[in-house]
Parts: sequence; C-alpha cells; structure tokens
Amino acid sequence: MLPREIIKPVSEICRYNIVLCSTVALLVYSATILAENNTVLTSTPDRCISLHKGQTCYQKVSLKWQSLIATDYCLFQEGLNTPLKCWSDSTTGELSMDFQSENKLSFILSKMGSQSIEASTSVTVFWVYKSKRKSRGWRLF
Repeated sequence: MLPREIIKPVSEICRYNIVLCSTVALLVYSATILAENNTVLTSTPDRCISLHKGQTCYQKVSLKWQSLIATDYCLFQEGLNTPLKCWSDSTTGELSMDFQSENKLSFILSKMGSQSIEASTSVTVFWVYKSKRKSRGWRLF
C-alpha cells in the first residue's frame, strides 16, 4: 500500500495533466512491483491484433526485464526448453523479437540453471473478426 504522503501529491498532479499523471502512476506501480518481487519482466506491446480468428499475428515485440539482484538470467518462451537469450551477472536485459503466433504466448525469466520463475509476461493475440463470413450458397433474390 502506498503512503498517504505519495497519494495526495499524485492526485493534485492528475487534476491538471493527464499525461504526467499516467506516467507518475506507471512509475509508482512499477516501483511497487519491483520492490515486492525484486524482478519485473514486461512485453511491449503486450498484444497483437490479426484480422481474423485463427490467423497468424505478426509483430515486433520487445521483452525487457529488471531486477534488484545481479545474477545470471535466461529468458524462455513457455513450453520450450531452449532459452531465447541469457545474460551474465546482470540487473537488466532486453530482447527484441519477431512475434508470430495464432495464440497467446507467455515468456518466463529464470535464474540460469534454475527451474524457478523469477518473472513472467505474455503477448495476447486478438482479432478484428471472429471468423470469416461463411458462404450461404446461391440466392435467387
């Protein structure tokens, strides 16, 4: 929970500038999560939009992580044993990749040689149309 001394000044800022308010809220939220978990993994963007349901969605995605503790980390796609990338003695890392999927994909940050999950994020696939229009056959009128 945030102290009252922080909440009041933030609410004053929000009255006058919505962009500044959003930025401050995001920073406070990120700092709170980082303080609780020690490690944060984010995907930007966190969604991919295809035209039709079931169609592969293509997008450039950036995966960034930050930790309070410098150690060896590896980034995995959930369900795969081969790491996408590993970092040695680091507190931050970034990976840009070409996202290609019909479904939501999750990513996991783990300490090298460990099965424990330090942080996770996902990229969700959305679509504009649920399904392609089905042909109804010939019509006379």
